[in-house]
Amino acid sequence: MDFQKVEQVPFFFILGKSRSGTTLLQTILDAHPNAMVPVESIFLVYLKKKYFRIKNWNENRVNQFINDLYKERKFRYFWNEDREKLRADLQAIPKNKISFALLCKYIYLNYSSVFTKENIQLIGDKNPVYPFFISDILEVFPDAKFIHLIRDYRDVIVSSREALTNRSAAYFAYEWRDVNERIEKEKAKHSSAFYTLKYEDLITDPEFFLKEVCAFLMLSYSPKILDFYNRPENYFYNKAHDNTRQPINKKSMDKWKSKLSEKEILIADFIAGTFAKKYNYESEDIRKNIFLNVLFWTAMLRQKMEVFIFRWYQKMPIRFKNTKAILAKKFHVFSHHSRAEDRFLKGK
Repeated sequence: MDFQKVEQVPFFFILGKSRSGTTLLQTILDAHPNAMVPVESIFLVYLKKKYFRIKNWNENRVNQFINDLYKERKFRYFWNEDREKLRADLQAIPKNKISFALLCKYIYLNYSSVFTKENIQLIGDKNPVYPFFISDILEVFPDAKFIHLIRDYRDVIVSSREALTNRSAAYFAYEWRDVNERIEKEKAKHSSAFYTLKYEDLITDPEFFLKEVCAFLMLSYSPKILDFYNRPENYFYNKAHDNTRQPINKKSMDKWKSKLSEKEILIADFIAGTFAKKYNYESEDIRKNIFLNVLFWTAMLRQKMEVFIFRWYQKMPIRFKNTKAILAKKFHVFSHHSRAEDRFLKGK
C-alpha cells in the first residue's frame, strides 16, 4: 500500500476503564479481515511529544524515530514487527510527505496479527490509558472515531482485583467514575465521533451489537469476528484475558453479587452509583456520612495524584529513558499490565 492510500485509511480507538472488556472487543475486531487492531502499546503517546510537530524529515530522523519506537517495551515484545521491513517502508516515503500520523499508520499496518488479513480498510487501537489522552489522539488523528465501552462498576472492581492490584473498592469505584467522566466530557464536544457500548449488551447479544459497531465504523460486518477465539496455541498476551480464548459468554457478568461484601457494595454505590445511573445501572442511593466521605476523598486524591504523575511520566522526553525506567518500576500503576504480563515483561 503506497503512502497516499495509507493516508486515507481511517482510525478508531476503543476507550474504557481497564477490565471493561476493551481487550475482548479489540480481539474481536482484529479478527475482521479488513481491520488491523493490534494489542496495546502506548507508543503513540510515548513518541508524540518528540515527533508530532516535526516538519522536516530526513533519513537520520526516520532512523531515530524507529530506534525510539523500539524503546517502548510492549511494542518491542508483543508486536513482532520486522524491524528492517518497517525501516524500508518508512524510508521509502517521500520525505516531504512524511508526518507523525503517517508514520504511525505504517507502524500499525506492519503489525503481525494472528488473524488472516485481506484489504485493510480500517486501523484501530485500544489502551486503558487513552481516556487521559483523548485530546492528544485527536491532535494526531482529527477524524478518528471512538468506541466507548462501559461495564458495571462493581464487576470492574472484582475483575481489577483478580487481574491487577489488590486495591480497595473505593479506589476502583472512583477510577471507574473518573475515566468515564473524562470520556463523557470529550463525547459532549465530539458526539458524532463516539459510539457507546455496554459490555453487558455485547456479551448478551454479540451479533446485533457488533453489526452496530461495524456500521458506525463504516466497515462491512464479517461473521469471522465471532470466531476470534480460534488462534494459535502459542499466542500469548496474558492470562488476565482468558475470555479472548473462548466464545463470548456471560460467565463474568454479575460476579460482584457473590464476590463483593455488603460494605464494599455500599462504598461502590456511594462513589460511583449516581453517575452509573446514566448508563442504567441500578444502585442504592446512599446517604452521606463521615466514613464514606473519608473513603471518597482518599480514593479521589490518590487517583488524581497517580493520573498527574502518569501523564507527566508519559510526557517526559525520551532522552530520560533511564529515569523513566526507574519510575515505571517504582510506580506499578504506570504499566497498567496484569500480574501475568508484568512477570513476562520483567523476564525480558
